[in-house]
Amino acid sequence: MAWQSYAKFAIHEGFHDWPVPSFAVRGAVSYLTGTNQVGMTVTSLDLLISKRFGLLKTARLEPLCRLEPDFDLRPQWNSRRNTLV
Repeated sequence: MAWQSYAKFAIHEGFHDWPVPSFAVRGAVSYLTGTNQVGMTVTSLDLLISKRFGLLKTARLEPLCRLEPDFDLRPQWNSRRNTLV
């Protein structure tokens, strides 16, 4: 079983008449339970950008862009020096 949680902070959201897209920052954590052989925690941080467009006043199109940096906070093993970096 995996437990998941996330929090989102909308920096600029809901001003659809303005020519500025909506921005939000989201952080998430997933934790795997139910086994004693694997312990895994996955974290993520991303930036969400979207802009709503009306289509003939009957529908809407809202493209969404998600930017997620690729980083790893775990200590890495340096095999040349036999030390943690």
